[in-house]
Amino acid sequence: MTRISTRYLAKRLIVSYLTLLVIMTILFVLIRSMPGTFISQMITPEMKPAQIARLQEQWGLNEPLCVSTWTS
Repeated sequence: MTRISTRYLAKRLIVSYLTLLVIMTILFVLIRSMPGTFISQMITPEMKPAQIARLQEQWGLNEPLCVSTWTS
């Protein structure tokens, strides 16, 4: 490979990485800013509070964001 093509490839890889990082950050913020949780879509009127609490515990929604993000 010539020097120009190596520099071009390195530049493209860095730009691709940064683009992916920005897209992942935007998606994370959008998903976390939605009202409620995805568990609220699973809840039925017949469910007892203990069942709802168990679902939240299984999905890690009973912990702060920093704990559930770093330990999963």
